[in-house]
Amino acid sequence: MATAHRKLRVLCLHSWRTSGDIFKAQFQRSKLDVALDDLLELVRCCQVFLTAPHAASGPIPDDVAGAFQGPYFEWFTTEKAQHGEEFIFTYHNMLESEAFIISAIRELGPFDGICGFSQVCHTC
Repeated sequence: MATAHRKLRVLCLHSWRTSGDIFKAQFQRSKLDVALDDLLELVRCCQVFLTAPHAASGPIPDDVAGAFQGPYFEWFTTEKAQHGEEFIFTYHNMLESEAFIISAIRELGPFDGICGFSQVCHTC
């Protein structure tokens, strides 16, 4: 007799200058939602696609803008400065985004895992 298993709840965090809706569409276009259907409950809202709290502060990459309609968001911005041979990076809004993610985990969780892509991996 086969045993029933509970599908996993996963918090999905999108990449730079996209959104939760875009990340969900990427899952669907790549057929990951179908491939992982026996493990993840995608359709019935057990897969949570969170959108960053900061509107995109600059141009949207052509591959994103050409394939997905906005609005677009980012987890943080980076400012690069060169001092002699050394580059110094300053990050803005990172702590706010970390607090936003922690709050979402507390309010929407529990989660069995996190699926992060690109920029958000620096935040988690």
